[in-house]
Amino acid sequence: MFLNRKYRVLKKMNYFSDQRGIFERYINESSSWASHLQHTKQAILNAAAHHPKNSCAILGSGWLLDIPIEELVQQFKEVYLFDILHPSQIKHKLQKYPNVYLVEQDITGGAVQQIYESVQMFKSFKQKRELSDLQINGFQYPKQFDFIASVNILSQLDQMLLNYLRKYNLYTEAELTTFKTMLQTQHIQSLPQNKSCVITDYEEIVTDTQGHIEKQQSILAIDLSRYTTLAEWEWEFDKQQYYPGKNVIFRVKAVVL
Repeated sequence: MFLNRKYRVLKKMNYFSDQRGIFERYINESSSWASHLQHTKQAILNAAAHHPKNSCAILGSGWLLDIPIEELVQQFKEVYLFDILHPSQIKHKLQKYPNVYLVEQDITGGAVQQIYESVQMFKSFKQKRELSDLQINGFQYPKQFDFIASVNILSQLDQMLLNYLRKYNLYTEAELTTFKTMLQTQHIQSLPQNKSCVITDYEEIVTDTQGHIEKQQSILAIDLSRYTTLAEWEWEFDKQQYYPGKNVIFRVKAVVL
């Protein structure tokens, strides 16, 4: 019953189509994405290098495109992969690893269910729930880990939720921005100090076919400059596939907390 309810909520929010869309975009952009994926994998391994190797947690494991799973299962006694829903193909692929544990958990810290319930309340009773009243406490860990990596998920925490909310015109853009900031802040604060790594895109650059910048904007609502930067690189996200005549580049960084 619980699983059916969760799947229904995720379907309403277009999570399944978004999840498939990520893999389809990867297929179309695989050569352009290769460098970013390799940089991400190496950043995870570099960040994990000086920590004990009993257990590690990967937040936002998804399709494992950017996760060095082979190395992690060899280095750590236990590898926990967290996502709100693991693709069936990934579940099948990882059956051969006895030390890998797949956990389906809302990385936002409960925002998905609460946003869904807020919309349902408005649709049924025309009552608007203030976003500031939501109980968002960041990611909740089922156990202690030696190393934790938040992988290309920080900038994505709010996207599905904000797209869902915008369909109903319940909140102003200012309110949505405040909610986005709260989600990202809680996520960072929930990561244990001195044993966590965050990898995230933080700036979007749109260029024309000649490479001239047409738009440049910050993606994050929070500042990561207080943390130690492990690496930085550019992700050639889209080459005129979805935006004809435009190239989209993300600037990415890996920081240690």
